[in-house]
Amino acid sequence: MKEKAANRILILLFLTFIALATVARFGPAIEGDDPNTDGVWRSQGYGLLLELRLGKAKLYQVTRVSCIPVSDERSSRYDLENFDDVRLNSTGDLLALHRINGNIYRYTLEVGLPAACSSYTPTKDPEHNFEVFWNTFEENYLFFHINQVDWQAMYKVYRPRVTKDTTDDELFEIFGQMVAPLKDAHVSIRAGDKRLGHSGYKLEDKGDDVWNLVRSKYLQGKYNTRLNQLSYGTLDEKTGYLRIRAMSGFTRYPSRPNEETLQLLGQAMDEIIESFQGMNKVVVDVRFNGGGSDEYSRCIAERFTDRRRLAYSKQARQGSYSEFTPKVDFYLEPKGPRQFTDEVVVLANGASVSATEIFMLCMQALPHVTIVGKNTEGSFSDILGRSLPNGWRVGLSNEAYINHKGVCLEGPGVAPHIEVPLTIEDLEKGRDLALEKAMSL
Repeated sequence: MKEKAANRILILLFLTFIALATVARFGPAIEGDDPNTDGVWRSQGYGLLLELRLGKAKLYQVTRVSCIPVSDERSSRYDLENFDDVRLNSTGDLLALHRINGNIYRYTLEVGLPAACSSYTPTKDPEHNFEVFWNTFEENYLFFHINQVDWQAMYKVYRPRVTKDTTDDELFEIFGQMVAPLKDAHVSIRAGDKRLGHSGYKLEDKGDDVWNLVRSKYLQGKYNTRLNQLSYGTLDEKTGYLRIRAMSGFTRYPSRPNEETLQLLGQAMDEIIESFQGMNKVVVDVRFNGGGSDEYSRCIAERFTDRRRLAYSKQARQGSYSEFTPKVDFYLEPKGPRQFTDEVVVLANGASVSATEIFMLCMQALPHVTIVGKNTEGSFSDILGRSLPNGWRVGLSNEAYINHKGVCLEGPGVAPHIEVPLTIEDLEKGRDLALEKAMSL
């Protein structure tokens, strides 16, 4: 066990070193009055080709062996009008697209669209689908090293098992066997009604039990709920409590973040922070929070931020296993008429996943925050969604999130300052020991 832990530490240090060593800023850029963006652009990382004509986009997912057109509806998300900022460098061969969430996507100009893109036809051929599946991970997946998965060896083992007569069920089973060792909550395969995914937290179905216990035993008086996902009240006369069920689903609007939802979330958080005035401490509970969108996580964290601080950075795999896109930094700024900057205790566990872990990176950067519970899931990367020629959908992790100290926590997750596990025995006894520890600090 000690040897395994030591290996993981060395791996994480190596990834952190690579991430810091490959930092490259986007060079001097200009935003012309009418920049000419027409042409075919290849993404830095993400495996995409973007064909632009008069600001309208056609998107292609590419690997060494495939070029799959994306539907017009999904391609339209890349229309230039949907970005906050569109920039060309001075020579017109590097394009940067800035989104509301702070992400910057960079593209280099191509000579033209490969013939394979225009001649593509869907196919159920199992051998071709295997090649596309394997190459999709080979060219984009970032974290083979965490569980020491040799993807080249996977090819040698499983490619001979796939023939032109392999059935869909057999192919789905083979794909599942190949990705299972990754143990990555952001890796998934969808084939019609069938879905394969991973969760490493054994008590993930106990969220309602914990909330019912908190509500019946620990909360004093009434509690309030805002925007479906935010419940808040008091634990005692000097301790506030905020439960965040998810980092999405705040409104009936589409799941993709937008200014209107962010404004509503900010207003709700301002009300909540106002209710905590006079308190000495606030407990923020994100246990069993399955995630959502990073910008919602930052919006909430900024109500606890004392001054401008680096929260985290991110970059995507580009090229070989050790090559990355330029690093993008994300900062917290105090938002709203008030911020709560006295003692804050965050409760987290192994079912705190994805955008919830981005929230944890934000809170980890604040000196007045203490984390209690267990390590988060350890799946930070946005999910890179890809299609296979047979129509199946694949999700994978291709981005490294780096905390304010320069460390990538993919795999182990955000560790608590004070470890307090949740057990079935404690629940049966009607005790939430992590919450009790938070209250006693």
